[in-house]
Amino acid sequence: MAPRGKGSKSKSDEGEEGAPAWMVTFADLMTLLLTFFVLLLSMSTLDNQRIKLALGSLRGALGVLEGGGQPREGRKEIAKTPRVAQGEMKLMTTLETFKEKQKNKVSNDFIQIGHKDNKVFISIDDSLLFPPGGVEILPTAFPFLEDLSAVLGESSANIEFSGHTDNSSPSGGYESNWEVGAARALAMLLYVQDSGKIDGKRLKAGTHGQYMPKYPNETAAGRAGNRRVEILLTTTTATDKYFYGENTVIEEVQPSPDGAKEPR
Repeated sequence: MAPRGKGSKSKSDEGEEGAPAWMVTFADLMTLLLTFFVLLLSMSTLDNQRIKLALGSLRGALGVLEGGGQPREGRKEIAKTPRVAQGEMKLMTTLETFKEKQKNKVSNDFIQIGHKDNKVFISIDDSLLFPPGGVEILPTAFPFLEDLSAVLGESSANIEFSGHTDNSSPSGGYESNWEVGAARALAMLLYVQDSGKIDGKRLKAGTHGQYMPKYPNETAAGRAGNRRVEILLTTTTATDKYFYGENTVIEEVQPSPDGAKEPR
């Protein structure tokens, strides 16, 4: 065997060149730790407003957080967002379906459906219901009101009829628009109650007279748009109070004295 020279190296000597194996592992660990602390730093400088909005969105979507707690952050943002409870959404869908079915009988321009102040409303133009200046329901409106009464009778909502007028001087022997609005609201209530077989404790009639116009009274079109009867439906339940906060007004239909509940 030939002798190895002084400059020659064995394979074992070549394998020992470079960083030790433990140092490579240690460097990987340090890199991961650095990445972790950078991530912590970035999280600590998040915009507080965005955090509030995120919590608010979570509360709005789920109602409550895991464990039953509600985030205090973001409550103001939620309060600014109009809330429509599940029962109200179902009722609005039912009314929209009813309106669609009536379009061959009644122009949709006479009927408006919407949501305000935790209530679903249906606004009906007075020309569909009453003669000019009158408070007696037109016979031509009977089929429409009978169908509407059936829809309202199937719900469990509390129902309020509110009469609205323009600022014109009243006719028909009435001294004020308060009387005209009240008489029209009452006429609607009595007809719907009789047609829909609705319990009277769910019904209420009132008026705002000429004092809640939707349009300026300076034009004939504006005055015509202000003459209307609005039906306000309240469906808020205790479940909605749990999800939407203690300040939600609860108006529920109570069982009748014999223990039977109103049909839904």
